[in-house]
Amino acid sequence: MRGRLKLETVADHVTPPPQEHHDAAACPPQPADVARVLALQRSAGNAAVARAIRGLGPSAPGRVLRPAGRDLMRAAEHTAARRTLARSKLADYNDTDPQHDPSHVDDATIEATDEFKELSTKTYPPRKGAAPKAQALLACRLMLRYMREKGMMVVSAMNEAAKYLEMAEKQLGTLGETEKQVGHLNWEPFSTGAAVSDPTQLPTEFGRWVLAGGPMPDKLTGSINCWEMVLFGAFKAGYIGLPRIKQIYNLAVDNVKNKKATLVGDTVETELQGSSPQVFDPGNPASPAPLPGDLVVFKSAAGHMAIATGGVSQGKHGVISLWTLPGNISHTQKTTIEDLLAAGADTPVKFWTAKW
Repeated sequence: MRGRLKLETVADHVTPPPQEHHDAAACPPQPADVARVLALQRSAGNAAVARAIRGLGPSAPGRVLRPAGRDLMRAAEHTAARRTLARSKLADYNDTDPQHDPSHVDDATIEATDEFKELSTKTYPPRKGAAPKAQALLACRLMLRYMREKGMMVVSAMNEAAKYLEMAEKQLGTLGETEKQVGHLNWEPFSTGAAVSDPTQLPTEFGRWVLAGGPMPDKLTGSINCWEMVLFGAFKAGYIGLPRIKQIYNLAVDNVKNKKATLVGDTVETELQGSSPQVFDPGNPASPAPLPGDLVVFKSAAGHMAIATGGVSQGKHGVISLWTLPGNISHTQKTTIEDLLAAGADTPVKFWTAKW
């Protein structure tokens, strides 16, 4: 099983050296040991190699490794020195194992992949440099999400590396701008009826700005609803323009008029989906969970929308939200999915990659 190699299995099968040496160079590793290091690394990663070596020594206080541990250490050093130690690939996690969902694969595992190394060291036009660590990590996770969504036949998404780097940049940038709104803005409900009949009567300044040509909401005191908070963050980050926002709202109004949708929020929801929606089950530790910058809705965008921080604290998954829940706070706040649910937000909780 990937990532769960029994250490005693390694020890039992390492080829013993003909005699003890203190200098690794004086006793080159046996080919079989190099092969086993490579096999372990490919199946479980570099960290597993290190754990295997640590698990085989020291046998007593001090720094002396047991013979099997020394053999593995020589093999690992020899392999790394020759630059033949294979890195893992995202395809190794493109399976049905829930623990390989991109929200469960830790940073160290992602950093050990070929894809992360390439994204964080190479330039992909039109970009002008390698991606920062946080962006490369998220781009890898978005790639893995796509691969798992499409199925086992997808071996790599690196042919669209620039696309995933841009998606990661937009998710992190929108999240960053939305964080600046914490403690600011004022929540107001959206009215589909007013949007259809007379947009000048919309309760939110954001809605009147988009549909009635009103002034742009003040970035600190503007009245907007939950999904408009997210749109405002993306707008201020430069990832969505007013023409595109107007296009979404006009389509939403037309869909209601033509009975293709019941609420404006229905179209807003579908227009902002950059991946297939997934369901987050807070009662299931193996449930897929939102990544930084993902959009999160509680039953529907018309019910409530927030943006995921990607952070988990004391088992609770962070979001930035504008509503009156929890705590009867009508300004933008940092909260969690779990606290929103406890305060009365609806289910199911769905999330997806944002489409900016």
